[in-house]
Order: sequence, then C-alpha cells, then structure tokens
Amino acid sequence: MTTKNGKTNKIATKSTTKTQQLQKIFTEKVKKVAIFIGNPDPDSIGAGLGMNLFIQRTCGAVCDLIYEGQVSHPQNKTLLNVLNIHFLNKDEVFGSDHPPLDEVYDKFVCVDHVPRERWCKELNMTAVIDHHKVNYNDSDFVDIRQVGSCCSIVLSYLLEAEIDFSQDDDGLLSKAVTAMLFGVKTDTLDLMSESVTDLDFDAYQHLVKYVSRSELEPIINYQLPAYYFDIRRVLEEEGNSITKGSFFVAGIGIITAARRDCLPMLADERVRMEGISTAIIFAVVDNYVEASIRSSNPAVDVNSFCKKVFGRDYAGGKLGAGAAKIPMGILAIDSLPADLKKEAWETYRKIIMTKVFRICDSE
Repeated sequence: MTTKNGKTNKIATKSTTKTQQLQKIFTEKVKKVAIFIGNPDPDSIGAGLGMNLFIQRTCGAVCDLIYEGQVSHPQNKTLLNVLNIHFLNKDEVFGSDHPPLDEVYDKFVCVDHVPRERWCKELNMTAVIDHHKVNYNDSDFVDIRQVGSCCSIVLSYLLEAEIDFSQDDDGLLSKAVTAMLFGVKTDTLDLMSESVTDLDFDAYQHLVKYVSRSELEPIINYQLPAYYFDIRRVLEEEGNSITKGSFFVAGIGIITAARRDCLPMLADERVRMEGISTAIIFAVVDNYVEASIRSSNPAVDVNSFCKKVFGRDYAGGKLGAGAAKIPMGILAIDSLPADLKKEAWETYRKIIMTKVFRICDSE
C-alpha cells in the first residue's frame, strides 16, 4: 500500500481486506463499544488501547476496555499507572446493578483472546482479534493470525486506515504506541521467540519511532513489591525446592491471587542462575494449583513438558515459557482448618515434585 506521503507501508499492505471490513463495521452509527482484553498482560493491554484508538479515529465512538481477573503483576500495574489508563473489571459491568450490556454498547470486541466463557459467548461478539493458535469463527469479523504479538495485528489496522501518527491532541496515540511497543517487546521475548514474524519486526520498527521514552523507561524498570522478596525467601527454606541437574523445582505454598505473578517472576529469575536451564515454580492460588515454567534449554519442549506434568487441558507453553492452572475441585483447601491446610499443601508439593522429576528422568 502507498500512503499519503507516497511511501509504501509494508505492515499495512498485508492487512488491507481486514481493515476495510472493520471500517465498514465501525461507522458513525456506532456510539459505544466494549473491548474485552481478557486477563491483562502487556500484549492484551496494548492491543486493547490500539483498537480503542482505531475505533475512535474511525467513527468517534467511546470505548470501554474490560478485563478479567486482577491486575496483579507489578509491571502491568506500572504500565497502567504511568499511562494513566482506567480499565473496567468484568465484575463491574456484569453486576446486578448494571444494565444489560447490549443496552449499553453497540458493538463488542475481543482482543488477544477468543470468547470461551458463557457470558462472553452470549454477547454476540462483533470482532475477535487474536494471535494464538485457535479455531474460532463465530463472529462477524475474525482475524486470527499466528504472529508473535496481537499488537502487531492491531497496528496493521491503524496504518492501513492511515491514522496520522503525528497528531495526538487527545493523548490517545501516545498511550497506545507506548503500550503496543511494550506488548510487542514482551510477547515476542524481545523479538527472539519462535513465533516472531516479519509483521512483528516491522511493527516494532514503526512503533519505536513514536514511543514516549519517558513513559517507557519506568515501565521497563518497574519496582518490585516488598512481598516478592518475602516469597522469594520461601524458596530457600528446606524442603521447598529441589535441584536435579539443570532442573529447579520449587513450591512457594498458598498465596493470594493478587500475588500470583510472583510465579513467573521467580521462574524468570531462577532460570538465569548459573547451572539452571529449566525452572518450575508452583503454588496454590485460590482453588487452583498454578505453575510457571521457564527454560533456556532449546532441547526442552516446554509445551509438551507442561502438558505431561500438569495435564493436557490445564497447561501449555511455547519456546522457553509455559504455565499451568489446575482446578482443585473437591480437594480445594481454602476452607480447611490451618493444620489440615498445611498438610494438604505438603502433599501437593511432594506429588508435583515427584511427578516433575519422574518425567524429567524419562525424557
């Protein structure tokens, strides 16, 4: 595609048809849009802000960005605080005192995930934009591509629509650019992941020209909360971790959902330790056993390893990173007395560690 200044835009050229479809959907008749970003992480936050910018510049509609769960990772909190962004929690808009959503919003959009939950399916989603390998075709507009970052897809719409990146009177563009650049950077592991594509490289190259460095710096160099160091000390307590060869496995006990992001943070840190190439950190979070897996060993198929240890339906991963979330069902321990809760945790810890190393030995 040739832009107004006569230059060819490589990113926009790849997405002409999809962008035109979106422009036909978001006309001046559309006044208010709900954008669902799922569980908030840098890529979903950036993609949500990018779609917000696209919709507002296309038809002038007001957008609400809605997330699930909690914003618990300190870096994600820093991202929202630095950019002064306010998202709505799903529970806020589905409360008993809130009117039906189809009476409030004209259109519904999902970014960085597809509608899986019943409440989401019932909304008649207008557009679904994702970069994960999933089968989905139940919306008027679906754009699912296997690229490194959902932000890269959303940027292609902005460029194809010829959004002027030099005009930012309302500040929306600056926020979107900073968040999208950080989303691409994070989800592609600094453009080093196995899923990275030319679209991601081109997106990063474009966004970095317009990013606010004064906003990006505190997001990258975010402060760690005090409780992180308290939980990290748990790893050093006797019996909570085992190192075997280059594998490190640790259980950090029973933690709140607000602190669950210590799992990937600790795994990221431990895998950088000399002699450790694979780290598995797990805990009980609410009524689930959750785990984060990191590996710098290219011989370790993280996705396959996660599924073997924690179950095909409850775990998965990509090159170097994986996660698991296993429902405890009737074995949930949140309502147990303190002594039984401690015994139950000890049992879970031993079972998981035994299973991990049994699978390691068989690989």
